[in-house]
Amino acid sequence: MADLYPSRDSPEYARAPVRAETECAQFAKNWRGKLTEIVASPGASARLTEAVAGYEKLEDLLGRIISFAGLVYSGDTTDPTRARAKHWPTASASCWHGTTPPRLRSSRRRRSRTRW
Repeated sequence: MADLYPSRDSPEYARAPVRAETECAQFAKNWRGKLTEIVASPGASARLTEAVAGYEKLEDLLGRIISFAGLVYSGDTTDPTRARAKHWPTASASCWHGTTPPRLRSSRRRRSRTRW
């Protein structure tokens, strides 16, 4: 776990969600709604490469946060503090991405119609 963050109480882990939120907002500002314009431009390949590299960097940060929280939780699944710590990054990830992924939206609809 130390490869991700030193500890649950580390400043790096405490700053991670703020950093993720800031970087997600900047990514959205830079790229949302601009794909058609980028593809039509002469430097499309370089700009798309830049967008993908930025997205990969963002996914790495979010993956580190979510993985660390999951590992902390798996250390003691009966601890409510750990359960809350696991829940917030997972719930926030869809907010950081701007929307809930379509795959999750459709499965939620299916589950809501299912009667147990």
